[in-house]
Amino acid sequence: MKLHKIISVEDFNNNPLADEAVYMNSMDNGLVYTASTNQEGKAYFLLPKTNTYLLHLTYERNIREINFPDFASLHTTTIHLSYVGTNNVNNWFSDSNRTREGFLQKFMESPITPLLEPEKDFFTVTPNGFQLFKSAESSTSSPAVAFGNIYTGAGLYSTSYYCLDATTGAFKWGVTLADNGPSASVQTDSVLLINTESCTLYAINAINGKLLWSKWLAPYLFSTPSVVNKRVITVYPAMVSHQMQDFQLANKIIVAFDLKTGDIAWQNWLDGEILGSAVGADSSVYLTTHTGRLYKYSVNTGELKAMSSLDAVSQPTVIGDKLVVSVRTKNNPAKYELALVSTDKLEILKRFSHVSGETGFNHPSDLSYADLLNFNGSQALHYNNVLYTIVQGNLIALDAESGEVKWRVSVGENKTMPVMAGGYILVSAQSGVIKVVDPKSGKVAQTYRTGLPLFSQLMVWKGWIFSGTSKGGVTAFRTNDKKLDGWYMWGKDASHNTSIP
Repeated sequence: MKLHKIISVEDFNNNPLADEAVYMNSMDNGLVYTASTNQEGKAYFLLPKTNTYLLHLTYERNIREINFPDFASLHTTTIHLSYVGTNNVNNWFSDSNRTREGFLQKFMESPITPLLEPEKDFFTVTPNGFQLFKSAESSTSSPAVAFGNIYTGAGLYSTSYYCLDATTGAFKWGVTLADNGPSASVQTDSVLLINTESCTLYAINAINGKLLWSKWLAPYLFSTPSVVNKRVITVYPAMVSHQMQDFQLANKIIVAFDLKTGDIAWQNWLDGEILGSAVGADSSVYLTTHTGRLYKYSVNTGELKAMSSLDAVSQPTVIGDKLVVSVRTKNNPAKYELALVSTDKLEILKRFSHVSGETGFNHPSDLSYADLLNFNGSQALHYNNVLYTIVQGNLIALDAESGEVKWRVSVGENKTMPVMAGGYILVSAQSGVIKVVDPKSGKVAQTYRTGLPLFSQLMVWKGWIFSGTSKGGVTAFRTNDKKLDGWYMWGKDASHNTSIP
């Protein structure tokens, strides 16, 4: 038995887009089914009914995972998509004025539309709080908490974005983005910032949900924006290709936008996509590329201050005139260790080879899109001259200068870094367990069991713990301990420097 699927594609003005290629990638056998839209903007598929498919357009990837019901009948459904348009992208990047260095001087925009009410069944009560978007069935990036609200997307395959009451989950406002796959939410000065995996940087008013500005950057975005000195830092490709391999090999451009207006402040070159996010400290921006290089730029001018090939595999954590970063070991590139690096020349000062673990990937392309958007598992937390890091399921505390291990405690398999709230270290395991650890002794002060597969970094606010899950949106867990407070967004704050004074 075959199943009919109709994909209806329109531009942002609700006009049908003809001659658009539509792809259905079977996740069961790797086959790719392709069709083109007709003059009415519709593409027709006749597909094996028991497979699971991933829907793509040429310049918008991973739009939706489609699971067909397993029953012997003809099942026809239509999916409606808004899309920037392949010809629009090609024309824009070929005709746009560029600087002498090759930088774009203007970017296409992506609209948002108001959501007057939340999607069906978005809220579920749990024994210790509530769960959002239980039926999302896709990994969900870290929310942000501000003004007593949660700001969050509804999963990798969703274009919905919400502002909800942090203690009740009550709907405040919502918008439909032009693209799917929102990154972790970043909030500063009442401005919300997100990258979508495909394809836009959005700046949204956190109070009323109005769009401040947007920049369509690329078919693939694998990082979360940062804000340093009121400048929004992200990257885009020097060339645009729908081929994933071409995109990964292409040089990238780091760009700084004005937080309020979206005006371009400066641009400069990178040798590749960045890991997780840029990190800001004082008047500098640091970042690690997929090639393992570490960069330092002036946040005011964009001048490249230093670059070093360290074989780095994490974002840096900046501590005064030094930084700590995870680097591949000299003898085994499948393993990493912490390294202390100078901030002026980005030279390795010391390797902590006794704190070593498996990288989990040979190249970042081995990771899923959701993992890349939320990548910071091997980034260190710094507090009171002590580094806290998770290695192979163990939370380890070590002296930030000597590397002496003070204690270690088993916390379970985990993809994200520890956070600090209320004077405690909090870590989550993929099994759904959250441990609250005393930073001095390493003793577990409290254990919480959410019963959900935790995926993204924990947010901690007034006794509530929020986390994206790998299947089923966001969980909100009430601890009844209001002293647990102080970690409100991915990477601690908008600069993503996880060093606490």
